Amino acid sequence: MWVDAVGTIVGPSTGLGSGSYPIYIDANGFIWSVDPRTLAMSDFGETNTYFTTADCTGTPYVMLMLPRQAFRVVGVTGTWSVRDNVAPSTISYSSFSNGTCYVYPYANSTVMVLVSDLIPVTPPAALTTVFTAPLHIERR
Repeated sequence: MWVDAVGTIVGPSTGLGSGSYPIYIDANGFIWSVDPRTLAMSDFGETNTYFTTADCTGTPYVMLMLPRQAFRVVGVTGTWSVRDNVAPSTISYSSFSNGTCYVYPYANSTVMVLVSDLIPVTPPAALTTVFTAPLHIERR
C-alpha cells in the first residue's frame, strides 16, 4: 500500500500507474497518476486521434484507455474519460493526427472508441491538503 511521509495510508489508491507512480481514485471514481515525490496528480497523457479516411477527416476515434482513466485528446480541450457504457470496436484506420496528419501506407486496425463517446472529467483537489509528501510503499 502507498503511505505518506507521516504514515497515513493514501487512498483510495491502487497499484502502479504510468512511470511506476501510484494510481489515485478520485471521489467520482476516475483514476489519476500521482507523483510520489510531490503528490502532483496528472492524467495519463495525450492520445492521438485516428480516422478511417486517409486525410484525418471524418469521425475521430481514440485508442481504448483503461476504464475511468483520465487522459487528454490531441486537438480537443480538456481532460476526458471513456463513458462507462461504451463498448469498444475494432476499427481499421488509415490516418492519425498528433497535431499533424499522418497517412498509413498499409491497413491498420485496433480497438478504439469514438471521441464523441468520451466524457469530460475534472482533476481532483490537490493531495497536499490531505497527505504529506513523499509517498512510499509499505506492507502492513
